[in-house]
Amino acid sequence: MTNEPQKLSTPPSWIRELHLFGEAGMDILSHDWSVTDLASIENWPAALAALVQSTLASPFAAALALGPRHRLIYNAQASRLLRRSGPIAAGSDAVATFSRSWLAAPQAFERAFAGELVRADRQAFHGADGEPVIADVSLAPLHGVDGLLACVQAQIVEKPKLRNHIADGGGLDLDGIPVVACRVAADGAWVTASPRWAAHTGLSQRESEGFGWLQAVHPDDRALTRASWSEAQGRGGFECDHRIYDRRRNLYGWRRTCARRRGVDDAGIAEWLATSIDIDDLWTKKEEQAAALAESRRRIRNTLGIVRSIARRTAETSDSVESCAMHFEGRLDALARVGSLVAGSQSSGVPLDALIAEELFSFKAREDSGLQISGRPVRVKPEAAEMLGLAIHELATNAMKFGALSLAGGRLEISWRLIEREPNVLLLSWIESGVAVSRDLQQANGFGGDLLKRGLAYALNARTQFVLQADGLSCSIELPATIFVA
Repeated sequence: MTNEPQKLSTPPSWIRELHLFGEAGMDILSHDWSVTDLASIENWPAALAALVQSTLASPFAAALALGPRHRLIYNAQASRLLRRSGPIAAGSDAVATFSRSWLAAPQAFERAFAGELVRADRQAFHGADGEPVIADVSLAPLHGVDGLLACVQAQIVEKPKLRNHIADGGGLDLDGIPVVACRVAADGAWVTASPRWAAHTGLSQRESEGFGWLQAVHPDDRALTRASWSEAQGRGGFECDHRIYDRRRNLYGWRRTCARRRGVDDAGIAEWLATSIDIDDLWTKKEEQAAALAESRRRIRNTLGIVRSIARRTAETSDSVESCAMHFEGRLDALARVGSLVAGSQSSGVPLDALIAEELFSFKAREDSGLQISGRPVRVKPEAAEMLGLAIHELATNAMKFGALSLAGGRLEISWRLIEREPNVLLLSWIESGVAVSRDLQQANGFGGDLLKRGLAYALNARTQFVLQADGLSCSIELPATIFVA
């Protein structure tokens, strides 16, 4: 083996794994990005690679508009939604593609590219079949940082289709949903309520009369409900998402209540018919979307911070432009590999053995008599995986240049075990042997030593210790149990 890390001829792992995302991933692979303002996909920065992976892995319809020409990248759910209005292609103009089905797209994207976080609820996405899909849309600007072009990430959460259970002059389809048939005065006071309302909320007819029905509405939603009723008088229709008590489950559940005015009696009292459907799952998905978007933006910020640190410290510790470029590319590739593992594992965490094996495999190292990896199954939380993966990369780089991976007779044993104490820690051991090591070859003052000694301590509250023995380097890292998935 040579004393320099080997540069892989194959694309980075995140590109090789794009096919796992089905047609959306294959569309990215088949497009010639080298002729666009984004340049060749192999040269995309780690931050952009992580953003593409998070978009493809999103459980909701998600898409990216990249660069000044708004290059489009989308996941499977977004593809299904956007193809209703015509063909779409990776690398095409995202704003133009969205505008075919979403009339407000040009203005919304313009605001987002100007730096505004745009949220638009109940937007209509039109298709060739004539029936629009109603969805909540969020456009998050992600630009102004090193290595990442101006871009916007779109996430779309479709709303369930609501059947029209109240038809003018016709009967009512009451099966399967709690329905309220009521006479309501102009201020929203109820005169009558159906038996299904009583069965769902536990409020009797007498208890629901007047404004008694508001007892079933969550206290935090009562003002909104009253205001919606007041506005409905002028529109002739009422719609409100609010929490209503469910006595069978003994909790407040989200419901969508819709009502239409049926007429006015001789006393001047308007008669309304209302339906209420369960939308608890929809609200759960909206909360998951908000959490996923916040987590995605947090990870991107963390990744960009790491990339800036890598660039600065690599430049400071390199003795030539060529050396700087080589080490910088290797560290970005390591970051991309961790990003692929994080995207594939979602909230379940990254297996520690996979994190280590993936990095060693990039150096063409496999488990054999000279390389042993052992330890109980452990999963690293996504927010900690990036720093730990970079630490493994630095150890592997050092071993490839100076240590056990540089010679045929070298041995490398990697193991980890839980130490039960207060608080619990996981001890990761990296032990090299079978190679003569000069003390001036250790990375004590380089980027790797800085990351292992100070970076892990700051980011993960870890403790690192090096022991340079006659036949190899040993490194032990004490990691707090809090960075692992329970």
